[in-house]
Amino acid sequence: MLVSRSLVVALTTSLLLAGPFATLAGAQTPRRVVVESFRGARGSHARSLLVRNLGDAGYEVVPDDEVEGVMRELGLRGSLEASEYVALARELRAIAILDGRVTRARRAWRLTVRVRNGLDGSVLGSEGWGGRTQSAIDGVGRSGADRLRSALEQARSPGAAAAVATTDESAWYAGGGADEEVAAEVDEEEELAPPADSSTRYDVFRISVSGGSVWRSMQTTAEVYAARRGMTPVDPANALVEEGRGYTSSGIGHAELGLESEFYPGALGDQPFPYLGILLSFRHSVGLTSAGCRRSSVDCLGDGRVGVGTDQLDLQVGARFRYRLGAQRRDLQLFGEVLYGLSTFTFDLDAMQELDFQAIVPPMEYQWVALGIGFDYGIIPDALFIQVRGGYRIGAGIGTQTRNVWGVESSAGGGFNLGVELKHEANWLAQGLFVSLRFEYFAFFTTFRGQVGCATPGNCPDIGATPWTDDHLWELWPVSPGSTDVEGGIHDTVNDNYFRWGLYVGYAFR
Repeated sequence: MLVSRSLVVALTTSLLLAGPFATLAGAQTPRRVVVESFRGARGSHARSLLVRNLGDAGYEVVPDDEVEGVMRELGLRGSLEASEYVALARELRAIAILDGRVTRARRAWRLTVRVRNGLDGSVLGSEGWGGRTQSAIDGVGRSGADRLRSALEQARSPGAAAAVATTDESAWYAGGGADEEVAAEVDEEEELAPPADSSTRYDVFRISVSGGSVWRSMQTTAEVYAARRGMTPVDPANALVEEGRGYTSSGIGHAELGLESEFYPGALGDQPFPYLGILLSFRHSVGLTSAGCRRSSVDCLGDGRVGVGTDQLDLQVGARFRYRLGAQRRDLQLFGEVLYGLSTFTFDLDAMQELDFQAIVPPMEYQWVALGIGFDYGIIPDALFIQVRGGYRIGAGIGTQTRNVWGVESSAGGGFNLGVELKHEANWLAQGLFVSLRFEYFAFFTTFRGQVGCATPGNCPDIGATPWTDDHLWELWPVSPGSTDVEGGIHDTVNDNYFRWGLYVGYAFR
């Protein structure tokens, strides 16, 4: 009887103790959480620190491939609604979904992490880490779980709804403030700078190198002496014939390399005036050669073609004014610019003397002042930006060689340019690094008038009595009988078209 009573006491004691210990064991079971990708520079780095810290604190972070698989099954993508967060949490048996964003304002870094309730998708709270240097946000790897614990303890999995009260009327988040983001706090190691206004969301200096190609086309019609083309008119002095003159690039055009930079002195220091800057760009052709039919050749094949060394250069320098309509980098930014430019397209003159006269086009040298406007906007925050630009170019000169070939009284001309650029800020690789793809169209209109340079004594060897029989590089345009007034030559305005594309890789100092 004594033994039986002792046994009963022991069993009773074991049962009484089993309940609390079983509850404690259940509480120590890892609670599953989803940590989404963090946005912004160093976002992936900050996320990995938080994932490790949560694991050390006893939470189970759902693997990325498992999350991606469930999202595909549910057809979820992009920004999710509250109901979609609930569906995701239910399938993953997760109590919470965490997201984060890294931002920079007035030379200070800030990381904000939010906790969403798996039960209803509401925001339970958020915490922040920040300071003057990038290492300030690394504090999430030391205190992330501790500072987010109060919100995580309130989180519930949708699958556990039947076992727990779905709403705690006394909880701080049940009174309608669940969707309000808690202000980010400052890591105790460093002080966070005050929020920045729109004037601080700019780069100070940008520099980039580029590689791409340029396609060019210029077509017109000229009137020349018929006798010059082997014809035998009744009156050679008054017989003219029309012929096409022009240049067209083969394929996608010729290769070129470039260098471009922008500097805004006012964006240094406390950034009192970050809007006005200096722009400089330079591009030069690589391995460019043109070809045409050899003079007096039977056909234009084999030895009947002449290779002509060709060189293209583009230079721009001037001022640019910018203004962003908002406090974020993705917000719409407007800009205007005043630039001086020089664009040359020249040929080896010795090789050109072997070309058929009909194949000769002038070496072009445009000088211009451009007035341009444009805008850029972040299509995908911190990832993809688009820039659209356009401008009018006021001709300031076309160069002596150009005038000598097609008319010394030619005008300076004018033109316009259009461009679009897609830029990716690769902050995930290095802060400030960017890659962009740019497409540009440039047209210049020139009216050629007057006689060629050889008509002036001393500009080239003496011309014979019959101007259509000379073998000099630039032939004379036909003149009216008994005078020196030009009757032939180029009558229509010439449209010189350029289409350029380029891949740019650069770095921005902020």
